[in-house]
Parts: sequence; C-alpha cells; structure tokens
Amino acid sequence: MPAEQLIGVGFAPTNRAPCCAGSVTIDLRKLLRSVQVFLPFAQDARFAVQRLWQRWGGRPSEPDLLAVPLLGLEPGALILDVGANRGLALDLLLRLAPQARIVAFEPNARLAAKLAARHRGDPRVEVRAQALGEEAGTATLWLPIYRHWAFDGLASLDPKAARGWLEAGRLYGFRRDWLRLEPLPCETVRLDDLELRPAFVKLDVQGHEYAVLRGGTATLRRCRPVLMVEAGQDERVEALLRKLDYVDARFESGRLLAGAEGAGNVFYLPHERAERLLAARPPKSRPC
Repeated sequence: MPAEQLIGVGFAPTNRAPCCAGSVTIDLRKLLRSVQVFLPFAQDARFAVQRLWQRWGGRPSEPDLLAVPLLGLEPGALILDVGANRGLALDLLLRLAPQARIVAFEPNARLAAKLAARHRGDPRVEVRAQALGEEAGTATLWLPIYRHWAFDGLASLDPKAARGWLEAGRLYGFRRDWLRLEPLPCETVRLDDLELRPAFVKLDVQGHEYAVLRGGTATLRRCRPVLMVEAGQDERVEALLRKLDYVDARFESGRLLAGAEGAGNVFYLPHERAERLLAARPPKSRPC
C-alpha cells in the first residue's frame, strides 16, 4: 500500500488498542481512515501535516527508503520515482540523496501539476505526468473515491486493483455503494524509449509493476540500477528480475539483508554488486 494512504502518522507499527476492558480491539489507523472520508476538505491539509512531520524527523512516509544511503550513489546519479503520488517519497529522496537527480513519474495529471509547482526552481527534480508501462500510448487511470475522499495513492491502471484494497476490510462500516472509480486519461511510455540511465528506481504502481519492468528490460540490462518494488502477489515480477540476474533483499535494522520474506518493499540488487551492497553499513549520521 502506498505510504501516502497511511493515516495516523506517528503511530507505532502495532496500531491496535483495546477499546474496553474486554477482548475487543480497535485498529487506530482503520478508525482514522474511516473518519477521514467524512472530511474531504481536510485532505490537502493532512498531507501537508504529514510532509512537515516527515521533514521534522517523524517516521518517514516510506521507511524502506532509508536504505538509499547504503547504495553509494555518486553525485548526479539519477533516481526514478515511479508512482510519485503526492511527493512524500520524493521529499525523502531529496534529503537522503541531496546530490542526485530525480525524475518523478505520476500519471494523475492533477497531482503531477502540484508536484511540479512545489519543486519549480529545483534543478534536481523533473516531474512527468506519465505512466510507465509495457507499451507507449494512452490508458485510463482508475481513481478510487469513497464518499468524497479520493484515495489517489490507490489509483491504478487496473480497475480491480484500484478497488481491491478498500474492499478488503480497510474501513469500518464499509459500503460498496459509496465507492466509485473516476476514470482519468493518461499517457503511457516505455522506460526503454526514454534514454534514461537510472542508478536507483523506486517502483510503486498498484499492481502494474510487471508491465513497467517489461517496458524497461533493456534499461535494466544496460544500467543495472538497484530497484525497490512494492511487494505484491505478481510472481512474474520476481521471475523476470531473476532472469535479469537480480537478487532480492529487504531493509531491516538499518541494513540490506538477503531475502525478502515479510518485506513490504523488495529490493532487487544486481548480482554483480549484491555482496558489496549487503555488506554496507549505515552512515554514522542519517540525512533525515
């Protein structure tokens, strides 16, 4: 799930609390998520608060990105933020790798415009209102809206994926008739057609990861970037990357560790650099 959709910033990972002396428990994030749909006017303000919280040292929107300083990126290295959404991960990347360049892909044109405006004047950042995919052309991005709250971090080119997370019991008192999908036209491009040379790719595109990778296999062979891919159920992702000689890893206790069991995000390391990356230790001071 995209970090932008997490509610209750600052709650500990164990977010269930007893609501009475009995055995009934309340999921605090689920409760706050259920309340927020009645307050759509507060959506931009909530993300602004979350951005400030992250900037002032609160729990990062995407904690696994804290692995970036371990990658040894050179000054001017290119990072791709694929599925930039509202830019919380982009903000974090700018602090973790301040000398890197970042190209952010966000197919929701309204969010892409906000991101571009926020980072206007920063030569390190380029925002593209595009979706990466297996083929170039046009597509429909499906934006789930519950009551009047747009869960833009769940938008997907797959309508089933766009609905699925909310339909899986993530809201108290969920009503199917309150959930609708808004179709948004978007441009799709292939990574292999863009002549980019990424050193690190963050990939979070709500079930569309395999198509993105299929459209970028030549780039992966040529540039050998480290990948951070949201863990999912599509076994084709791992099969494809194994064929490209990548090994999986997870970020845990400040280090990259071999194997991805239980990870929310999977790091895929080029085989020829995996041993060095797995041996890397965190810097003495963390940028964020």
